[in-house]
Amino acid sequence: MLAGLTTPSQLLPKGTTFSKPWLTRKAQQNEIYRKIEIDPEKHTPTFAKNDLAHSWPEVKINVEELMKQAKGGTCDV
Repeated sequence: MLAGLTTPSQLLPKGTTFSKPWLTRKAQQNEIYRKIEIDPEKHTPTFAKNDLAHSWPEVKINVEELMKQAKGGTCDV
């Protein structure tokens, strides 16, 4: 996850934020595959039906806190 962000002599950043996807679901999937999809209305149980997420939350990770929780101290990757 943090590979390439720092060199061995540098300290890890205190936190990192993941970028939001730049492609829409429609742009990622060829139209032919959307046309041949199984109809979810017919084959999905009612308890499993959920709306698709059309937005992406900002994801932040506090690296410092994560490293404190790691067993054995710092992480050697």
